[in-house]
Amino acid sequence: RHLTFRRRSLNNNKDRHRVTEKEAFTFVRNQVQELAKTAFTFSEIHIQVPKYLYYYVYCARPKLFEIGKGGAQQNISQTVLKDFPICIAPLNEQKRIVEKLEKLLGKVEAVQARLDKIPTILKRFRQAVLAAACSGKLTADWKENKEINLETDLPFGWKVQTVGNVIEDLKYGTSQKCEYEKKGVPVLRIPNIGDWFIDQSDLKFAELPEREFNQLKLSEGDLLLIRSNGSVSLVGKTAIVRKSEENFAYAGYLIRLRPDKKQVFPQFFNYVLASYDVRLQIELPARSTSGVNNVNSTEVKALEIPLPPLEEQKEIVRRVEDLFKFADQIEARYKKARSYTDKLTQSILAKAFRGELVEQNPDDEPASKLLDRMRLLRAEQENKPKKIVGVKKKNMKLTKEKLEDKIKELSDDRCSFDELSKEVSSDYESLKVLFFELLDEPQPIITQVFDKNTNSIQFIREQR
Repeated sequence: RHLTFRRRSLNNNKDRHRVTEKEAFTFVRNQVQELAKTAFTFSEIHIQVPKYLYYYVYCARPKLFEIGKGGAQQNISQTVLKDFPICIAPLNEQKRIVEKLEKLLGKVEAVQARLDKIPTILKRFRQAVLAAACSGKLTADWKENKEINLETDLPFGWKVQTVGNVIEDLKYGTSQKCEYEKKGVPVLRIPNIGDWFIDQSDLKFAELPEREFNQLKLSEGDLLLIRSNGSVSLVGKTAIVRKSEENFAYAGYLIRLRPDKKQVFPQFFNYVLASYDVRLQIELPARSTSGVNNVNSTEVKALEIPLPPLEEQKEIVRRVEDLFKFADQIEARYKKARSYTDKLTQSILAKAFRGELVEQNPDDEPASKLLDRMRLLRAEQENKPKKIVGVKKKNMKLTKEKLEDKIKELSDDRCSFDELSKEVSSDYESLKVLFFELLDEPQPIITQVFDKNTNSIQFIREQR
């Protein structure tokens, strides 16, 4: 009880011989209605098979991936799709399966849509926490004097300082080439700048001269700042150095900020540099039309930051970390739920095509009789004489050899099906059949690709 893919006319010029995995499933989804019209003529099949077929192929994605070919870009040939078996349930059961799937998968999609809003909500929450922290609102109940200084729009006791006035040292990193081989000292790079802290998962090493190493070695409480990147959102991003990163070095696209701990608590410094007002000061001048965005040492030193008393800085850090920990817990639960819903779709589909999703009715017509009728109808259609209107007899004499010669004569190695059909005297159906024969040869003279710029299939002549 199997139905195999057959090469059928889809009444357009977008038939493809070799497509990528993503294009294959898009193709099935968009074109299965036309496939059903061509393969089946009676109304019940026409209405139900497309959705049943689409869901079955979507369920079979893992198997299709396994039999796909290609190295850099995996693909699924038409031959594979044509011979891929499909289990056919009785017609009424197909209807029940499709109805149940649409109901359940609709609920899954609704849940996924709601879950996908959570990362944006958490991002806004963290930004709001930083904004409150850097304006004094987060510790409004902690201070004795809750009045606001109208000149600075900050609480009394706070002041506005430049980065240059609250650091002991600012220094660029090394230009030495780094390798994964563990020779020399660990050198931190842009990939190691995580969210608030250093990420040691992708370390490289370099053998630095002693003098350079002494100038660059990191201490606990230092901040590393990204000074150059193609993404402006990463320019100015900072991470704090913990004890485990002491005596590491750092690369040239990073700047080390060594805070004056008598004025600024390092983790507060880390948070305030990520606040909205400071990010504006970084991103606006950093933007570049050349594709690489930069911030230099002079611009970094000129950044203005709000600076509360040192004890309040420590209290702000404690409260921010508590709130961020709460956000991290929600994010972890979100990722777990999203992973579960991602697997749920495939689980529901697998259950459907094992015959476990809906009840089976013994009164349903067996699928074998359905397939017998389909074969009979196809045979009747194939035996009907085909009418060719407005085509001269000489147009039917095109052979595969003549088509191959015509392709060799083309001035351009790339063309569309329509462009080639204008150069050849033949009807559309015959030309397409010959094209498929050429594509199925062991060493075809042409190959077929999907051009994303024109959103169409293009044929490329192979060089022999």
